[in-house]
Amino acid sequence: MDDPLWAWPAWKFDMRREDLFTTLHDRYNTYQSPIQDPNAFYHDIFEISQVANSPAEFHHLANNRKEQRLRELNNTLESASFEIIANPCLVGMPQWQHAIQLFRANSLDSLVAYFASYLPTDRLLYH
Repeated sequence: MDDPLWAWPAWKFDMRREDLFTTLHDRYNTYQSPIQDPNAFYHDIFEISQVANSPAEFHHLANNRKEQRLRELNNTLESASFEIIANPCLVGMPQWQHAIQLFRANSLDSLVAYFASYLPTDRLLYH
């Protein structure tokens, strides 16, 4: 982690500079968010409950389904991002920079900025 672009005084806090992307990131730059809407999640859990024969098997199958859904959603986002990057006319020009940032960062603030870019600036309540 010798990149001067990411320099910060970690030594003052008995940390390493790379903590910016590991422990600090995990602790202060992430949040829990549902993977699916409640109805889709219900259907997954109902299906698993029909197959599982024990609590251990239920949790194992539910965890596998979680990983499956994350793979599906990440693959779909990646596919959509490639399509939009290859065909900029699919997204309006005011939204283009926000779409690219969303695909690059995949962060909540990028998602909010992308959707907010569709609103007139005089309609935004928070900046």
